[in-house]
Amino acid sequence: MGVPTLTIMGKTQPGRAGAGLLRTVGLEQFIANDMEDFVSKGLCLAQDINSLVKLRSELRLRFKQSPRSQPEIIATGLEQILRLMWQRWCEGLPPIDLDITHIQSLTI
Repeated sequence: MGVPTLTIMGKTQPGRAGAGLLRTVGLEQFIANDMEDFVSKGLCLAQDINSLVKLRSELRLRFKQSPRSQPEIIATGLEQILRLMWQRWCEGLPPIDLDITHIQSLTI
């Protein structure tokens, strides 16, 4: 497994998916907001070879411990979010944006 790719989080699916995956493994420093930030982060990361070597050695474990490689966590979260949506519909409540922070009992 190599070093993660620096990505620009934008409005496109690839940028958002890449940013989501990087967040899942705790690599927010690889997510740029715009082209200027992308260049700045790239230069900064390229100058710290020791950190990149260390990151490369632990990346597989980070991913293995992340929710993305633990389908039971994803299934539990999906089950709970669907249950919350159903409860809100049964109570006649309007739709709302939901994310994992709306689920109190999910343990990761």
